[in-house]
Amino acid sequence: MSGSFHAIDGIPHFLSATAAAHLLSVEPFFELVWASGWEEKANDYLPHLLGLPAELPFLRFARSGGPGTSTHGHWKLDAIDAYAGERALAWVDDALDASCHAWAAARSSPTLLVGTRPERGLTGRETRRLLEWAGQAVLMSNASQELRSMAKMRGWKQAPPNDQDGVAVVLEAEVARFAASQA
Repeated sequence: MSGSFHAIDGIPHFLSATAAAHLLSVEPFFELVWASGWEEKANDYLPHLLGLPAELPFLRFARSGGPGTSTHGHWKLDAIDAYAGERALAWVDDALDASCHAWAAARSSPTLLVGTRPERGLTGRETRRLLEWAGQAVLMSNASQELRSMAKMRGWKQAPPNDQDGVAVVLEAEVARFAASQA
């Protein structure tokens, strides 16, 4: 893995040489936000060191509950939950745990957790997974709009289950083609 170590506040951090390219490739599909314990310091260092064009929004984490505490379990979950609200969310982190997966499963909005290895960071593998998920979400949104339009034209109160099942099969093929085009 190519990259370099940087001392940030006296602590060495390895930054991948490809991280910026991966982040920029998903940026058209996602609102990028730093969910780092560095909080605002992420913008002091990361855009310059990674070669990103600008600062990103960042999350602040509650400190009052003590280290590692949250109403949801993982110390980042309260801030991420508040920021995401009811929106779809993809969360990339190298320290996801069981409480993160339980929280994601309980959310009513689409949620993707993408674990990374701390020594590698965001790689092409995780980037492809994010792009596949984003492509599927776009296709599902478009398909839902088309199904609603078709149902309205035919005078149905809602699209019949068979039409929805048929769309899901088409979407899987479209998502695979989308992912292949991004490889």
